[in-house]
Amino acid sequence: MKKCHYCAKEIDYSRMYCSKECEDKANDYYRIRHKWRLPVNITYIVSIALIFIGLIFSPTVFSFWGLLGVAAGSICGGVTTVLIPSPTEEMIKKHKMVKAQKIFKICGYVMAAIGVAALIMALIKLFT
Repeated sequence: MKKCHYCAKEIDYSRMYCSKECEDKANDYYRIRHKWRLPVNITYIVSIALIFIGLIFSPTVFSFWGLLGVAAGSICGGVTTVLIPSPTEEMIKKHKMVKAQKIFKICGYVMAAIGVAALIMALIKLFT
């Protein structure tokens, strides 16, 4: 049997979604994803740049600033991923939309947790 593109329930081969509700939710998701595509991509680029700069500065005298860069980049990227999960089309094909968004949100939570850990280490470094 074929599976619903949104929720992965089994459906007829002649249909793409199991219900009108799933079709509306999928269309809303694609509309939001298209609307926020540019700001999300810019946020990811800035996050990656901050993490990269932070990793370069971490082993030097500027290790506080390096940890702060990693923290800022990770928290920024993680929060963006949790708020607007945008899994790739291949991921959506493999897991269907709901599961792909859940997996992506989990990655966002992990990324934000790493950022919080780096922020705590930066604060410890500052006060010791």
